[in-house]
Amino acid sequence: MQSTLTPTETPYVTSTAPPPLSPLPLISPQPGLVFQNVHSAYDLELWSVGADGKLSYITNERDAIISDDQRWLVYQRLIVLDPIKNSMDGEVWVEDRVNGIARRLSAPFGCNIESDMFDWSSDGLFLFYFVHCEKNYNRDLWSLDLMTWQSANLSNTPDRAELCFFYSFDCAVFFQNDPGKILVASQPIEINTKAEMGMVIPRWESNRFITEIDQKKKTYRVLDDEQGVYAPPSVSPDGNAIAYDGGIILYKDGTKKKLNSQDFGLNIPAPAYEDSIDIVNPSWSPDGKKIAWDIAHIDGWNKTATGIFDVETEKGQILYTYSPYYWNITICVCETWHNRKLVWSPDSNWLAFQSMEWTEKEETHRMDMFDEEHSHILIFSRDGKEMFSMYGIEEIPKYPFWSLDGKWVAFGTINRDHNTSIAMVNVDEWKAYKVDLPFDSVRLVDWLNP
Repeated sequence: MQSTLTPTETPYVTSTAPPPLSPLPLISPQPGLVFQNVHSAYDLELWSVGADGKLSYITNERDAIISDDQRWLVYQRLIVLDPIKNSMDGEVWVEDRVNGIARRLSAPFGCNIESDMFDWSSDGLFLFYFVHCEKNYNRDLWSLDLMTWQSANLSNTPDRAELCFFYSFDCAVFFQNDPGKILVASQPIEINTKAEMGMVIPRWESNRFITEIDQKKKTYRVLDDEQGVYAPPSVSPDGNAIAYDGGIILYKDGTKKKLNSQDFGLNIPAPAYEDSIDIVNPSWSPDGKKIAWDIAHIDGWNKTATGIFDVETEKGQILYTYSPYYWNITICVCETWHNRKLVWSPDSNWLAFQSMEWTEKEETHRMDMFDEEHSHILIFSRDGKEMFSMYGIEEIPKYPFWSLDGKWVAFGTINRDHNTSIAMVNVDEWKAYKVDLPFDSVRLVDWLNP
């Protein structure tokens, strides 16, 4: 790994570079870090780091997801139906770690719980999940009350199917000031049915639309039935506005503002396809004053930019411009393993993200993903004047996560042997480290309260 604190091609950055660091020095794991010990793709152990810095084993159940307060687990147990035919089925279980009780989560007859689509409510009282019914190809969003163990179908819409957002692992987005309000993606049931049957659907017909479900009022509404989305929307901290793909900011009173490339000082011609999205993947700063976006279709569709829009002054600026790794992808949100996120520090002073970059020396579309210039972790100050970057040589960095106190940025790395590790950047001294763990291969999950 190499780390630099250097100017970029934009005129905003004016900082100096420390000596490169390779290999990274080791550091003890920091409190609150959650990770997997990877034995194989099907043998994963979930661990966390306590307030005292000691490692704590959580579980080795399959696809385990832990709640923010670390009290609840949801996971899948495989049941062997026929050992000769290697036929298996999965059961979803929810475990109360405080009381040591685990219960199976069931679905209505003829339906299945989608085992990789779970979200905890922001108040920690509910588990949200999707139920898929094969008979009518429908999907509905369900909730489990963790205190009473009562399940409820929140959407129950025979004419629409509720889905995860297309280019993300996120299935639900919550309002910080109202945990009962939930944003999901949905589409007409006939479109979802065609997709389930394997039919080819034009992209402009397969859009997913932002849908608001109010758990308390038991209401359901599609917020915008014209603008489809790929990435999850971002809700302002006060809950008064929602930013989503297409450069759109929808306010609580129903007014809508649509950004364009000129708002970021760019002069970009209209996309070649009318259905294309050029401003996507929003991320609202915790103080509610800025929104980070990805901007695609720059320079004849060959480049992507990341920029920040100031909500108060209604002016934007470009932080970083690059050529995406996936040369033929026109929606920039999907050019980093379909889970690209723009992540603000808790104090809103820094923005971290990953870029997968195309190098000028490449002459073909077949390239080595471990090229030293391909993968970067970038951390920008909110005014764009400072930047810290790390790029991979034998290991590629990906997926940044901020610690809850804002002092660290953790990210995973993967090497040529597909072994994974965790690295961290100390924001106070802008120094990068590799986390010293007693396992051969580990995968970063998140930061939680220790």
